[in-house]
Amino acid sequence: MITKNFLKIYSVLTIQFIFGCSLDKESKGSVETFDSKGDTILVKLFYDNEKPKYTGRVYKNLKQGIYKEFSEIDSGKVVAKMSFSNDILDSIVYYNKEGMEIFYSKATDNKIISESSLDEVFVGDTLRLFLKFEESKYDFLSFIPGYFTNSLDFVSGSNSIQSDGLRIKLNYPSKKVGKDTIRGYLIENSYKMFNDSMATHVGIHQYFEYPIEVKLRSEI
Repeated sequence: MITKNFLKIYSVLTIQFIFGCSLDKESKGSVETFDSKGDTILVKLFYDNEKPKYTGRVYKNLKQGIYKEFSEIDSGKVVAKMSFSNDILDSIVYYNKEGMEIFYSKATDNKIISESSLDEVFVGDTLRLFLKFEESKYDFLSFIPGYFTNSLDFVSGSNSIQSDGLRIKLNYPSKKVGKDTIRGYLIENSYKMFNDSMATHVGIHQYFEYPIEVKLRSEI
C-alpha cells in the first residue's frame, strides 16, 4: 500500500523552461516551436538519453493546459500530468508503472493559517513557523519546501516535511542580515482505496510564501 511518504516524489521534479524568440529553437535538452503569430509555443524537454522528459504549451510566457512528464526508462509512458491555467498549477496526477493513478492533488482556495514564533527575527535566531489549512478536510498534512514559483517552475531537492499533528512546523535558522522568503506548497491528502489492497492519495495543495527580514541585533 502507498504511504504518505509517497509525497516525497515531489522533491525530484525539476521543471524549468527556457523561452526564446525564434520560430523554432533548439538548445541542449529542449526544443521550442512557435505558432505563426509567435505567441503559443510547444516546449519539449529531454533526458540525457534523448528520450522525451516533459511536454507542454505556453501562451504569452504563461503555461496553459496539460503538461506531461514521461518515464526515462519506458519511453512514451506518462508518469505525471500537470494542469495549468495562466501559469497556476491547478492539478497534478502521478501514475505507477502499470499506469494506475496513485496521487491526485488539486489547487484549493482554502486559506492557509500561519503562526510565527517571533515578531522580529535577528541574526542567530531560529524562527518557528506553524502552518495549517483553515478548514481541515483530509488526514495527512505535508509541506514541500524550496524555491518554487506559483506554477511549480522549479522544485528544490528538499524532502517533504510531514506533520506530526494538525499543523506543520517549519524551522528557519537566520544566519545573515537581509530579506528572505520561506516558499513551498502546503498539501493535505487522504488515502482512497480502489481495491482491497491498493490505495491512491487524494488531496489539495496551495502555494505559500512567507517574507522574512533578518536584522542585526543592537549591542546597545
